[in-house]
Amino acid sequence: MRIGVVCFAAIGGSSTVAASLAGHLVAAGHSVFLLASAPPERLHPHSGVLFRAIPDAGNPLRPGSTAEVQRLAHAIAAVALEDSLDIVHAHYANPHAVAAVAAREMLPAARRPTVVTTLHGTDVTMAPDVAPAISAALFASDGVSAVSPFLADAAVMSLGIPRPVVIPNCIERVSSSPLSDIERRIHFRSERVLLHVSTLRPVKRAVDCVGILARVNRRVRCRLLVVGEGPDAGAMHSEAVRLGVADTISFVGATAHVGPYFAQADVLLLPSACESFGMAALEAMAAGVPVVGTRVGGLTGVVAEGVCGRLLPVGDLDGMAAAACELLMQHRLAEAYGHAGRRLARERYAPDGVIAAYRALYDAARARHATRLLSEAP
Repeated sequence: MRIGVVCFAAIGGSSTVAASLAGHLVAAGHSVFLLASAPPERLHPHSGVLFRAIPDAGNPLRPGSTAEVQRLAHAIAAVALEDSLDIVHAHYANPHAVAAVAAREMLPAARRPTVVTTLHGTDVTMAPDVAPAISAALFASDGVSAVSPFLADAAVMSLGIPRPVVIPNCIERVSSSPLSDIERRIHFRSERVLLHVSTLRPVKRAVDCVGILARVNRRVRCRLLVVGEGPDAGAMHSEAVRLGVADTISFVGATAHVGPYFAQADVLLLPSACESFGMAALEAMAAGVPVVGTRVGGLTGVVAEGVCGRLLPVGDLDGMAAAACELLMQHRLAEAYGHAGRRLARERYAPDGVIAAYRALYDAARARHATRLLSEAP
């Protein structure tokens, strides 16, 4: 098959999943084209995936204008025609599925690709103003998947669509390579390490990590590594100064190469208000790092409570700090959680099973697309 994978270029869970899927599909013998405004950082340069540049048309938190989505649709149609795509796989309903469905309708019937959409989170949970357009695009898609049962149920409730097929994200081997020379500038002082990895948006509640750090430091000397960039970075700085822990936080910035930080970490903090899946948690598990997070959304399906991590109510900083301290102070418990996390990541989220599930979704979608074309024939 000739498959076009449409995704955001920015670092994030959906970009990571799209780039990984594209690479595995090439390895399985398919011709794959990745469509984005720039090559995602997680796209391996020697993966065999071909890159096609398309315009940026907003994101779930900033819906693009009608003109931007139209330009995106024309660009997808041009790639579909030029590269003879059999499938356009849109990651995120808004704006990619909306544009992909419009692009399909621009082409002659014989050249129209099958459209498959994967829902990742805020395209379902935080887009009420564009919900009608998203719902229409999902009904018009030939196949729809979601990355967790939580997100599939949320899509049914908020968008009124049939329940999507649930296909979880897969996990690659997380590199445990040592920190680079630049990263060694972080001055560790015989400290234990707490890690937070996110886009630092309000839904991630990254500021809570500062409060957790302050509480943990009363019992265990530790440092917080913050990997990511976003609107809450300034608030984290301010809270760190207020609580007197600014000298025990290191802001790394956004990077696609998270392996060295997981290798350095003792505990991952994920105090989110909502997680549709929890890719950072899965990466931590694969690296053998215990997770302390919130009992929300997709996290409850990824992190096995009391087995590889601890999940507390949103905003329970005392509880999360106590759980982190327990893991930092009890080496055998942390080691058991780490081993269990690696095992669960390997057993439940290995690429082979996930890619097979997408192949089945593609086959069902192509059959549905063929039926749709027959019903529309004069």
